[in-house]
Amino acid sequence: MKLQKDSYEYYFYTCVAWLFTIFSIVVLIIMEAKQFRGGDNVMHWKILAYTLRGFDPYLNMITQEIPEAVQDIGALDPAWGATPWGLILGNVYYLGFISLDKAKLCFLILCVVSLVVVLICLYFKAEKIYDDKRFVFLLIVIALGSTNFLSAINARNASGIISCMLLLAWILCDSYPVITGLLLGIAMSKPQDAALICFAFLLQKKFLPLIIAAVVDIAAWFYASVLTGSGMIKLLEEFAYLNIIGQHSSGIFATLISNSSVSMFCSMATGIILTAICMYYSSHENKNNAPKDFSLCFGYIFTAFWCYSTNTNFYTLLFPIAVCLYFMMKSEKFYQRLFWFGICLFMNGFRNLSSKVFFYLILGRFPEANEKSFALTFGYLGLIIIAFIILFSLTSRKQKN
Repeated sequence: MKLQKDSYEYYFYTCVAWLFTIFSIVVLIIMEAKQFRGGDNVMHWKILAYTLRGFDPYLNMITQEIPEAVQDIGALDPAWGATPWGLILGNVYYLGFISLDKAKLCFLILCVVSLVVVLICLYFKAEKIYDDKRFVFLLIVIALGSTNFLSAINARNASGIISCMLLLAWILCDSYPVITGLLLGIAMSKPQDAALICFAFLLQKKFLPLIIAAVVDIAAWFYASVLTGSGMIKLLEEFAYLNIIGQHSSGIFATLISNSSVSMFCSMATGIILTAICMYYSSHENKNNAPKDFSLCFGYIFTAFWCYSTNTNFYTLLFPIAVCLYFMMKSEKFYQRLFWFGICLFMNGFRNLSSKVFFYLILGRFPEANEKSFALTFGYLGLIIIAFIILFSLTSRKQKN
């Protein structure tokens, strides 16, 4: 028996979704009030400000020498960095061309605006996916209270905004390929968030958005070279020399392989291979009459662990959440619907696996670094299992348990 609009079961899902959302927002408010800090946007703003004043920020990170003209900005920390094209594109969200105080405020406003735009566009997209207001309503409530996005606000990291851009790329790709290309190009300022998703677009032969994205990135890279007086290749070499990637958790193999470079290579190879396999079979064997663009969701799932992560880029999981919610609404049996709904909540709170607050609530103490790493690794394995469950549901003639 399918889910009825006025059934107790539907009200149960709605209440749980709202409780999850309210809890997430309350926790964010508590964290903001308890320990407000500048966050990631402060150092990124400094990098952009250096560039816009005509100085090579990588060179300062290497030599730790501060030119007279940027003494008011201060030293740069090698733990923070930006791609050569990100030295220009980062101004979209970190706003290095205005004062730091104004940039902090504008960043928060951009976070809110990004979320609102995604919710509005998701509303119309959800109506096309499944013509049932219950599906649309539940998806919007889940999207509103995702700890994956709210944690990015607290960290003042642009991954939340970039995740919104990548979600919009999925929503708009068929109707507005030019806008999609611009979004992908800006998002590629953080390749760890966007590159695998661009690969998924490539597998679906969506060439126009990718061409536009490439033009945007190359143009920004060239402009950064002109501003700093450093060659394009030199900027890339300096960026590679800093090994910014090696200073962060290096994907799903981080707990198994101590060498960050090897771990990164294995994680990236795994993400690329899994995306290619899942997209191939879901595109060629879609027997469940699900929307064709659902095959893109595998790139959005595996982005969570395919490269290094600062644990603020998990909002891209909203796409596979929409897919799982779709299968929940189509399921005939209660336990199947409950299973799919549980998967949605797991992915929507994926950031909690490495959250100090979450650990404290469960264990009564803050976690050790290795405990957070192991928790994330098991979470990544869970995402792989979920991806294959989705693949099975897309390729089976009749949805099964």
